[in-house]
Amino acid sequence: MKANTNGGVVMKTKVTIQEKNLVIKPQGLDKIWALKDKLIIPLAHVKNLKVDGKILEGYKGIRIPGTAIPGYYYAGTFKKEGKKTFYNTHQNATPLVIELKNEDFDRLIIEVDEPESVINEIESQLS
Repeated sequence: MKANTNGGVVMKTKVTIQEKNLVIKPQGLDKIWALKDKLIIPLAHVKNLKVDGKILEGYKGIRIPGTAIPGYYYAGTFKKEGKKTFYNTHQNATPLVIELKNEDFDRLIIEVDEPESVINEIESQLS
């Protein structure tokens, strides 16, 4: 977690690997805003990983269910053009994007500490 410019605290998403599964855990109050305390994804269902600062531009989709504070924070399930995305990120973040196959979600867009390091850790387990 880190302090934001307003003196508040920004919670991030914790990503771990346990028994060939990717475990995604929103931290603190983000669990409430995202309406999920944990996602467990088999590593074999990870299709692509990237860091994308521009992915937060534009319309996110319909919240089903989720929390949106436009221009500031997005959490939970959003559906756009037939695709389901799980968000847990602030607008000014450079989030980790995890594209999935054979899962309820098509992708996860999450704010993590050191996204490149998280990608390297996941990729090391994929090979």
